[in-house]
Amino acid sequence: MKGICGYWNLDGQPADHAAPMRMADLLRRNGRGDSTRWVSGSVAIGQATWSPRESPATAAILADKLSGCVVVADARLDERNRLIEALG
Repeated sequence: MKGICGYWNLDGQPADHAAPMRMADLLRRNGRGDSTRWVSGSVAIGQATWSPRESPATAAILADKLSGCVVVADARLDERNRLIEALG
């Protein structure tokens, strides 16, 4: 499981790069697991993994440089390989 946090400065001010890590660290249970962040412009996203046993591959904040799309989720994806093939 993951804890997800973030914020967007609607006034356009730059996001604090340390803030999502502070928020994510507060979400971690018993100090275990890992925290990651993504910050760009006025938007900051953080994530805390609640179990050190989770695969690091599932603990990423995914950012596509071409489209600018950023995704962070605590989700289960069935038939992942089929979906990847279909999306190219």
